[in-house]
Amino acid sequence: MAYLAKARKDDLKTLATELGLEIGEMMRVIDFKNLILTSKDYDEQFTKTLLETIIETRVQAERDEKEENDYKRKQEGLILELERLKLSMTATSTNTSAAAAENKYPTPHTQICGKF
Repeated sequence: MAYLAKARKDDLKTLATELGLEIGEMMRVIDFKNLILTSKDYDEQFTKTLLETIIETRVQAERDEKEENDYKRKQEGLILELERLKLSMTATSTNTSAAAAENKYPTPHTQICGKF
């Protein structure tokens, strides 16, 4: 019975559903525990094993979701870094092109100042 204390409400709800028990929408944790313990087909070892499996499945799903979110966040960061580098390269290229255009057609000094 103590094994039920470490379970979350969702775990107990899933356990009750797996055991084929009828559950209500407004049931609390204590209601789920009482429902499970008073069911006519209650077998402590089977119920304990099933609950452990349910908890392991939930924990693994949470871990997978966290890893997926971390991967997406890292991927988005890399995409932003790539965009920033592209913009930096474009700005550098534009500055270099402007400097090259100024030197492409040098103006002779005689045309600027005129003759004395």
